[in-house]
Amino acid sequence: MFSLLIRQTNRADIEKELYFVEDVPIEKILPNPYQPRSNFDERLIEELAASIKTYGLLQPIIVRKKGEFYYLIAGERRLRACKHLGYDRIKAIVINVTDIESAILALIENIQRQDLDFFEEAQGYKQLSEEFGLTQVEIAKRIGKTQSAIANKIRLLQLPAEIRWIIREHGLSERHARALLRLRSEEDMKNVLSKIIEGGLTVSQTERLITEYLNNKKSLKTGKVIKVSMNDCRVVYNTIKKALKLFQKTDINYDIKENTTDAYYEIIVRINKKSPQTSS
Repeated sequence: MFSLLIRQTNRADIEKELYFVEDVPIEKILPNPYQPRSNFDERLIEELAASIKTYGLLQPIIVRKKGEFYYLIAGERRLRACKHLGYDRIKAIVINVTDIESAILALIENIQRQDLDFFEEAQGYKQLSEEFGLTQVEIAKRIGKTQSAIANKIRLLQLPAEIRWIIREHGLSERHARALLRLRSEEDMKNVLSKIIEGGLTVSQTERLITEYLNNKKSLKTGKVIKVSMNDCRVVYNTIKKALKLFQKTDINYDIKENTTDAYYEIIVRINKKSPQTSS
């Protein structure tokens, strides 16, 4: 019965036949070793805690019992919110599942709630493959996705950890991340990422930038003359503004006037030959 649940991700069937609810001591609940999610917004935890304080816990968490302890399967934010409120006990659905079923349930729960970012989802698939020996085809069947979707997600983990962190911090999309896989070195990725972030580039603009970047690197290796093409005026505009910030670290007296219209960006820089006399 439970294997059918895993294939269909039909939560209603679980709740009818395979669980019972009890008040569980929070101190007895241990983290899920297969939790795919690693980032939790503390502000959202506090908001949830306020809601639980007012209306109560509307949906129990899901746990599995092992010995005298319980391992969390789903409901990490609800558990954290109750801890924040200082609660000693929490309503929990207790189910009897294996390690692999626990890992799959935790992943499905997060995917259905759209709680995971694309890197966390990819890490969850990789964990199912490495720890439980599931093929991408088997993972796809159990999760309800195509094999190519699983493969494309896992491929994102080829990006270095620091690059993944930058992508997360600046809220770039999965397609931005996928475009960066065309670059071979972490240094190249950082160079391109800085331009993407400074210019606020879309995915299509990012793909053009990477093509130009790779063409220019190829020209350098072959000794050909490099022809730089700036297709996006925002990249030029932001590059100039960044260069002008260097003046702030000097004693040079200058004025900058900026004007933006629908047709153009305008930057006028006036550098005074003499610094103004300081009064004694």
